[in-house]
Amino acid sequence: MTQDTKQLLGKKIVLAHILKYTIDEFKNMDPEEITYFIEGEPFIGKVPIDLGYTNAKAEAQSKKIIGFNTENQELNEGLVRFDIIFYVRMHEGLSRIIVNVEAQKDEPSEYFILNRSIFYGCRMISSQKEREFIKKDYNDIRQVYSIWVCMNMDENSLNHIHLTDDNIIGHQKWKGN
Repeated sequence: MTQDTKQLLGKKIVLAHILKYTIDEFKNMDPEEITYFIEGEPFIGKVPIDLGYTNAKAEAQSKKIIGFNTENQELNEGLVRFDIIFYVRMHEGLSRIIVNVEAQKDEPSEYFILNRSIFYGCRMISSQKEREFIKKDYNDIRQVYSIWVCMNMDENSLNHIHLTDDNIIGHQKWKGN
């Protein structure tokens, strides 16, 4: 996808329209109002996806500075970057989520886009260690959304792919579920 397309998609008002149709909490809100919940400026093509790059770590005066990194590089795979990644404060104001928007010109023929989207979501979760949560504070993991805008498809559609907890034997309710 071209940098111009990413810049257009990365405008807060455009992202607000996307959030309105993809995140339940924003569905009854005006997009102008939603823009106020998008924190700072979205990172566009700057944060790497790959292991070791997603958390840009730096030491400064004995304090750890950790932020988004938009790049990811796997051996023999090259460097991969999130198209657009940003924080959104939820309407209730207490929590925030991490949202990634990916733009695809066409459906890729060399791999299943679903597999790639799952990989991106998992990287958004695993990269939070030492940035959003420390050691075993797994309850501090932020909710993530990876939203894929695929152009030139046969039809307009919107799919929701998410993790579910299916009871196979018994009806155990885990804490936090």
